[in-house]
Amino acid sequence: MIMVIAKFKTKKGSREDAVRASRESIEATRKEKGCIYYELFAATENETNLVFVEKWEDLDSLRAHLASDQMKKAQAARAPYLDGPADVQVFEAVPTNL
Repeated sequence: MIMVIAKFKTKKGSREDAVRASRESIEATRKEKGCIYYELFAATENETNLVFVEKWEDLDSLRAHLASDQMKKAQAARAPYLDGPADVQVFEAVPTNL
């Protein structure tokens, strides 16, 4: 399983605009082959921070998502509201029991 943590900093007062610009893409992404989980979270203690948390079956599914037209459209729609590039971390995860 592949995990993605993508952190975004929005321009002051633009976080809700960035969320609105992401909604259509979020719904489309959840239907993509290989998507297990895809959610956008807003930080509770900082009005500018957003975080995507994603689970993918494999790297090929994630790569297809990143290359998709809907993803490119979403990135362009979000861009005016962001304060710099995203901090994206990708992990290969192995489920375990506690």
